[in-house]
Amino acid sequence: MKKIVFCAGLVCFANLLHAQTRVLFIGNSYTAVNNLPQLTADCALSIGFAGMPMEVASSTPGGTTFQMHTTNATSQSLINQGNWDYVVLQEQSQLPSFPDAQVAAECFPFAATLNEQILAADSCAETIFYMTWGRQNGDASNCASWPPVCTYEGMDSLLNLRYRQMAIDNHAILSPVGALWKYIRTTYPEINLYSADGSHPSLEGSYAAACSMIAVMLRTDPYLITYSSTLDPSVAEKIKLAAQEVVFNNLTEWHVGEYDPAVLVNTTSNGLTLQLDNQSVSSWNFTWDFGDGNTSTDFSPQHTYANAGVYSLSYSAIDACGKTSQGYWEIQLLDNGVSEFEKKYVVRNLENEFAVDFSSFASDIQVYDLTGRLLSASLQNQSTFYVKKSGTPQIIQFKMNGITNHLLLGIE
Repeated sequence: MKKIVFCAGLVCFANLLHAQTRVLFIGNSYTAVNNLPQLTADCALSIGFAGMPMEVASSTPGGTTFQMHTTNATSQSLINQGNWDYVVLQEQSQLPSFPDAQVAAECFPFAATLNEQILAADSCAETIFYMTWGRQNGDASNCASWPPVCTYEGMDSLLNLRYRQMAIDNHAILSPVGALWKYIRTTYPEINLYSADGSHPSLEGSYAAACSMIAVMLRTDPYLITYSSTLDPSVAEKIKLAAQEVVFNNLTEWHVGEYDPAVLVNTTSNGLTLQLDNQSVSSWNFTWDFGDGNTSTDFSPQHTYANAGVYSLSYSAIDACGKTSQGYWEIQLLDNGVSEFEKKYVVRNLENEFAVDFSSFASDIQVYDLTGRLLSASLQNQSTFYVKKSGTPQIIQFKMNGITNHLLLGIE
C-alpha cells in the first residue's frame, strides 16, 4: 500500500467571522507602552491593497497580574462582551520567571481561569499568550533571592519556558515576542528594544511585538507590513525580517494551525482506490469532490475510480465556528498505483476578500493580474496572497516553477 501524507497548510484556515479581526488585549504596561494594540492594528491595515482591518480593545493597568485580571471589572466586562477573534494575555513581567512553586501557585492557575472565562463568553475565541522578555540586564530586585534571574539570559529563558507551558496547558496560541527580541538582540545588536529603564519596550520593541502578533493572528508574513510608525524604515525592515524568521517561518512551533484539518491519503493495492484518513482534531464538516463526478460528506471517505487518469481532488470544510477552507490537489492514477499527487493551493473565503495559500511550494510564487501587472513578488513558503472581492468573478494568474497557472475566484 502506498501512503501519501498531506496537510492543508498553516495559513489556510483562520477565516474571519467579521469584516475585521477583533482583538482584546489583557495585560499591563508592557502592552500599554507605545499602545501596542493600536500599533498592531496600524500594521495590519498597511498590508495589501486595502489592508486587513483590525478592531482592538484593551485592559492594561500597570503591574496587573493574571490573578488581578480574573476579578478586574474592566477586564471581565470586555471578556464577557465576547465576539472577539483573539484575546491576548500578558502576565506581570517578572512573575513567570520566579521559582517553580510560586509560578505554579500564582501564575498558571489564573492563566487557566482567564482562558476559561474567555471561552465561556465565546467558545470560538482564541487565546494568545504574549511571551515577554528578560530585562536588559536581568532582574536586579530579585537577583539575591532568586539567582537565575540575575542576568538577561537567565530571566529570559525562564519566561520563554513558562509561556510555552501556558500555551500548551490551555491549548492556546503563543506570540513569541520574547524569542523574537532574543533573535534581534543577537542578530541586530544596534537595535535597542528597551526604554531607558531597561525593562519596558522602546518603540522598536513594541514594533517587534506587533509584527509577532500579525504573524500569529493573521498567519501573514510580517515582511508585508508597510507601516513603520516613526521608526527609520531600515530599522523597521530588520525587525520585520526577524519576525519573519522567528515567528512566521515557524508557525507550528507557536501552535498556529494546530487544530487545522490534516488528512492521510492511502491507495489500495489496485491503485485506483483512495482512502482519505482524516486526522483533523477539531469539529470540521467535510465535503469531498473526487473529480470524476462523485462526492462524499463522510469524514474519512474511501473512493474507487473507474479508470486510471488525471483527476482533481478537492474538499471544502467548515467548523462549528464558521471557519472555512477549500483544498485542491491534482492526482495521476495508474492501474498499479498513484504516480503523482500534488497539492495546488488552498483558498479561504473571507468576509471581504479571498486568501489564496501557496504554502506547499518551496519555490517563490509571483502573482499577476491578467494585464500582466505584478501584484505580489517573491511569495515565500507559507505565504498567502489576498484578493479583494469586487462583486464579480475574478481571475488571477500565478507562476510557479516557471509555469503560468490561472485561478478563478467567484463572488462567494
